[in-house]
Amino acid sequence: LLASLTTLRPSRTFGCVFFKPAHMTFKALVTSLVLSTSLAHADVTLQPVQGTSAHTIKITGSVLGKDLEKFQQVLETDALKGFKLHMNAIQLDLGGGDPAVARTMGRLIRANKLNTFVAPSDRCVSACIYLAIAGMERMIYGSVLLHRLMLISEDLSEETIRQAIKVHRQESEQYIAEMDGSALL
Repeated sequence: LLASLTTLRPSRTFGCVFFKPAHMTFKALVTSLVLSTSLAHADVTLQPVQGTSAHTIKITGSVLGKDLEKFQQVLETDALKGFKLHMNAIQLDLGGGDPAVARTMGRLIRANKLNTFVAPSDRCVSACIYLAIAGMERMIYGSVLLHRLMLISEDLSEETIRQAIKVHRQESEQYIAEMDGSALL
């Protein structure tokens, strides 16, 4: 892991702070960021871990409204069938999504005393951070990409924007504190 960190450098572009390989061009970086944050629904799956009796709950894609219901169903299936979760963790490989849905899913992770895991080959982008910090233990080995609040509308007044930012900041800070995280995040 340390060797791979030496090939990364921090980048600040259009309000985003993330780490990128030193050799990656700006165009390739923007293209990969746009492609990785597409608004496809998340895929929530319960998968057996080869060679063990354990299973993994893996969430991939982007977290949106209906994904909360899918996640709850998988958690209930896990509880009903008595599966043992590998590392007692939810594995994340997410390209973002709806922060409110991600916080609700994060609260379910915390309520079930689960860990979170981002594999070295996976990524945790944008709203995924709310899921990642919900883990009792947070095992983050892959890429983490964050950005400022995005408001998608053409007709927002300056006051509406200010209010939306204020509410988002308050909700985020409250959630981070609830998850025993740092507001510096």
